[in-house]
Amino acid sequence: MTGCTRQDLDRLAAEAPRLYRSRDEYHRVRDKWRHLDVPAEPLKRVQRAVAGWLADQIPVPRDIVGGIRGRSVRDHALPHVGAPCVATLDLRNFFPRSRANVLQKQLLQAGIAPDIGVLIRKLVSLRNYLPQGAPSSPRCAIIAALPMFSEMREAALALGLTITFYFDDIAVSGDRARAAIGVLIDIARRHGHSINHKKTRVLPPRVPQLVAGQTVNGALGAGEARRQAIEDAIRELAANPWATRRDLRRIEGRIQHVRSLAPGTARRLTDLVARLVQVQSLVDSPWTPRESGRRVVCTGPETCLARR
Repeated sequence: MTGCTRQDLDRLAAEAPRLYRSRDEYHRVRDKWRHLDVPAEPLKRVQRAVAGWLADQIPVPRDIVGGIRGRSVRDHALPHVGAPCVATLDLRNFFPRSRANVLQKQLLQAGIAPDIGVLIRKLVSLRNYLPQGAPSSPRCAIIAALPMFSEMREAALALGLTITFYFDDIAVSGDRARAAIGVLIDIARRHGHSINHKKTRVLPPRVPQLVAGQTVNGALGAGEARRQAIEDAIRELAANPWATRRDLRRIEGRIQHVRSLAPGTARRLTDLVARLVQVQSLVDSPWTPRESGRRVVCTGPETCLARR
């Protein structure tokens, strides 16, 4: 599975809690902070291997699309196109509330040997939760949530509804979508999760029906908020004297995603990049000075002093 001996894996599992570096990261588009626990090598490499092995061992139903190779947020939205009513719910703190002991129980039920399940739990968890920032956490969180998602699926089908899951984002659609909200909230609570009520939406066809930022009114679209956010990011990039090539690649990745939903919108965004962003003036690092013809003392944007 990992190319390591069992003795090496046991030793790494014992050391794992000390191999994380914690940091808080700000998401400018969503205007929110998130806490990350990032594993060091070789733990990170082993976690990637574990996630790949689990993908082969434990199949995931088609309505679960987050963190699954070959599935995307588009597959999350597409089943709800043209629905008379769409309801969306957000699981609060999905990764921290995904417990390693629940994951271990699921591994045992999937037929994985108990000692292997214990080893995997130690390799992928930190203080009994699945750390956001570890490459194994998306797949492991999905596996840990399979019983909850299964119960939610049965409840939706009983109401004649369509339901899909994209990590912490749940979308349900049909005539009785509103009636499903209370049922889904109760199921989440029984499984140790909670719903972020501020993000719960009930969307009739007369308003923009958004599923993970994509409009599903009659046809799949990129969504006005997503388009505006990318436009704002492009203009911010063009105005930032410390913009990097990495910043541009991030925007290009977001445009590529929009292209799969709305090719026309993607073309307009690409044209905006070409019109506003001077690619040749971008730097490799935000700490790299622009004035190539002058001697520069630079320790950061606020303390960069150009000297003749």
